[in-house]
Amino acid sequence: MIVTEQETIPTFCQAVVQGYCRGVELVELDVMATVAQERLTLLAGALQMDGALPALRTLSIKCEFTPGLVSHVVRALSAGTAPMLQQISIYWEDYEGVVFPNDDLESIADMLEARARIPGCKGLERG
Repeated sequence: MIVTEQETIPTFCQAVVQGYCRGVELVELDVMATVAQERLTLLAGALQMDGALPALRTLSIKCEFTPGLVSHVVRALSAGTAPMLQQISIYWEDYEGVVFPNDDLESIADMLEARARIPGCKGLERG
């Protein structure tokens, strides 16, 4: 599934929260619209739902650079959401001169450790 307009994110998130995506064989979710912070926070909240996107293997997001924003997404994945997830890519719209914040790096490390302890969670092959 490719989301090309950030205006569709709330509708997609509502479908996830209401459980409509649990049976969907969604292997890849590309959010290639440049996602504003509030939309990405909404997406992270939907990903935290128990059983959300159980078949998701690849998650790609293009977003505006905001320190701490990556943490929202990776925290959502820490509880074992999307247990088949193997690849996550986060692209910034304008990445020149961007220094990856320590808080975001720590959140990524915490997420990887948490998922490694959960039976049934695949390890990330690429990030």
